[in-house]
Amino acid sequence: ELENLNSHVRSRQNQLVAIIDSYKQFTQRNQRRRGRGLLF
Repeated sequence: ELENLNSHVRSRQNQLVAIIDSYKQFTQRNQRRRGRGLLF
């Protein structure tokens, strides 16, 4: 039961990390286009 919950939490964290990574790449691309620094 607990192990199942842990794996669920881990997959949620991995999802979040993937979202954050794609967001970072997106903001970096926009940075280069506009030449202005974005927070993150």
